[in-house]
Amino acid sequence: MKLFLNLTFSCVIFLTLHVSAQESQPWQIDFRTDIFSLYLWRGDQLGDAPAIEPEICLTKGNFGFSIWAATTFNDSYNEIDIILNYRVLPFLNISFYDY
Repeated sequence: MKLFLNLTFSCVIFLTLHVSAQESQPWQIDFRTDIFSLYLWRGDQLGDAPAIEPEICLTKGNFGFSIWAATTFNDSYNEIDIILNYRVLPFLNISFYDY
């Protein structure tokens, strides 16, 4: 999981520099990280330690691509999701998840 976090931060830095160099293209990069006391999914506790959930989103126009992950601090649970997104209307998105 440490390798994933290192790669994630490296990609964010690289993409930010790359996008800054090409300001004529309207790319948007968002990065966020959540920390939780436990990882819960649909009411079930997965893992037995606090969890961190980083996410990177890259969007251009109506298209979006995200990588979301979750891991506990003791590696009792790990997950990586890839999400493709298309905004049909301002209030309607079509998303494809691979998890």
